[in-house]
Amino acid sequence: IRYHYLLDKSKSNTLCKPFFLQSAIDDLTKDEVAAANKHAASLQHGETTTLVVRNLPLWMDSQDSARGWLDSAGHEGKYDFFLYFPPKKRKADGTAQGAAGQGLSYAFVNFKDPEDAKACIDELDGHRVANAVAGVAAAADEGPALSVVAARVQGLQECWDHFRGIEDNGRLEPWVGSTTMKSTAATSSESGFQ
Repeated sequence: IRYHYLLDKSKSNTLCKPFFLQSAIDDLTKDEVAAANKHAASLQHGETTTLVVRNLPLWMDSQDSARGWLDSAGHEGKYDFFLYFPPKKRKADGTAQGAAGQGLSYAFVNFKDPEDAKACIDELDGHRVANAVAGVAAAADEGPALSVVAARVQGLQECWDHFRGIEDNGRLEPWVGSTTMKSTAATSSESGFQ
């Protein structure tokens, strides 16, 4: 499910099928198998609200620029959680960000409605983003295609709980559109979590 775009010839130059080593499958506990089946069933029944948007271009260098791009792509007001992760820093050998072997930025987005999440996958997965830096003419086919897939963590509260440690350590701060979650964040801050 995670790499579903690799199974679609229209979205990938590489067509592959998942392979799971039988010994690895045999080592799974009944609880792990049940959890995986439950997760797969929820994705098939349209309950997905949280997505990971991978391979964001280098010009999206902040949470604000990434949110601005998503909003301009027609998703403004449709999500209530957004957390941008910048690309990894340069390697010690001076290799530039985004070069072969370097990661690109990505973001977790929780949509309010599963239909909006599905629409986001349909509209953006496998597409490339044009360069939006002023004065730079670049085609939309430069750089890797976006990968938009369901996240393992699903729902606003689950995103908040999962990424709380990152925010508490001051490394990254998620954008939360819910006033309920914002008041929870303020309470946490006053309780000494930051």
